[in-house]
Amino acid sequence: MAHQAQLVTRTLISLGWTLLWLAACEPYRQPHKAVAEIPGIFVNQGMEILQTKEGKLYYNNQPFSGWRYELYANRDTALLVPFFQGKEQGLARQWYSNGQLREERYYEQGEKTGEHRGWWENGKQRFLYHFQHDAFEGTQQEWNEAGLLYRSTNYKAGKENGLQQMWRNDGSVVANYVVRNGRNYGLTGVKNCKSVWEDEEKN
Repeated sequence: MAHQAQLVTRTLISLGWTLLWLAACEPYRQPHKAVAEIPGIFVNQGMEILQTKEGKLYYNNQPFSGWRYELYANRDTALLVPFFQGKEQGLARQWYSNGQLREERYYEQGEKTGEHRGWWENGKQRFLYHFQHDAFEGTQQEWNEAGLLYRSTNYKAGKENGLQQMWRNDGSVVANYVVRNGRNYGLTGVKNCKSVWEDEEKN
């Protein structure tokens, strides 16, 4: 009897320590089996211990290195963003509540860089943007929910540059113009505005 009592006591103590450990570690819980293999600290972005100061994310008054996440009510991951020394660093992702990937983008020292991709809830491509130093660079494209391209634009250092095009769902043209030196040439899709050629003739 004494042996059994000791065994039960040890089991209860062990269970108590396990529950206490799980409660203490809740802020660092790995939120999604798809990312369970990624090492690091996981912190829910709604926690008060996360604070933003002067463009950096702090955890317990120290620049945060780890993963900031959000969960849906069913505990599936809604958002997962990597940080290093208080700034976004690496591949950030968002999901729909059905588990479909919604967006993914890359950060380098807090700046958006490279490709930023988005999908509709049905899995079709929604947009493909390109960034350099946190600004649009190169070709930017957007598709409607049926998968048809409706916008294709070009940027340089965050400003329109080159060919800009937009279409309606039936394929008809909304806008088709070129931007050179800050000026638009062609069909801009804007009503009640004077022709860009009129400005050209005056100068």
